[in-house]
Amino acid sequence: MSSTAAESELNSLIRHAGAHRMRPPGHPRESGRSATFPQAEREVIHLHEVNLPACDGQLDVIKEGENLTGAMSGLGAVYSAMRRADVVVFASPVHNFTVSALLKNFIDLMVFESHRPSFIGKPAVLVATAMGAGQDRLFAYLRDVVHSWGFRVVGCLGAAASMLDEPWYEARLQGAIGQLAGRVATRIADQRPRVGLRDVVAFNIWRLVVEINRENTPIDHEYWSRRGWLSAHYYYPCRTWPPARWIARLIATAVRHQIIGRKLKPVT
Repeated sequence: MSSTAAESELNSLIRHAGAHRMRPPGHPRESGRSATFPQAEREVIHLHEVNLPACDGQLDVIKEGENLTGAMSGLGAVYSAMRRADVVVFASPVHNFTVSALLKNFIDLMVFESHRPSFIGKPAVLVATAMGAGQDRLFAYLRDVVHSWGFRVVGCLGAAASMLDEPWYEARLQGAIGQLAGRVATRIADQRPRVGLRDVVAFNIWRLVVEINRENTPIDHEYWSRRGWLSAHYYYPCRTWPPARWIARLIATAVRHQIIGRKLKPVT
């Protein structure tokens, strides 16, 4: 998924990946804007070509549920493509140390996924290009977002946009893509992936939010309850640092006491 109207550097990076046979498995399609790699197929969605409305608030979607028809049909098409895929690659240039405005708008429209995640355990790869710094901060933000949607990030690739046509940098990029492809293949095959402390804490905090806001957003509570997450350690079976669950529960308990005891303070 590419998220900028000025896409030459991202397209170049995608071509490099294709030349190196980066091979996430995909679903064959008889039509559509797709291109086939050896033993794989990719479908590239450019967000500037999708009819997405500007997000002006999604509180009704959070409380009442998403409607991906009508004005949101473009979002529905992207959502369906992501659901069909075996691996989703999120690609964005670095704009002021974060994702592009196009991708940010898409993320805002997809806010229901943070409350009712449906991409549970689906592998995701993050790709970024930058003229200077900021890739690490973009990855940190985007990783948190897609984790809240249920994805597990299996790899990241950041490239210097100004160097993509330099032969010496191309050689290094090819090597990095090859290493990333190997990691992605290994992690995709892992049936019990490793999850970090930050992810376990985030899951516990989200569960706390769902429980506390049961009356305000019953649709969230019903969704989590139906999937057994209100009593689970994580969205899916995983391995983690042994003390992580204990630490996450302590943090969630402390946050609960702050909320119930009306001790929350404005962030300053």
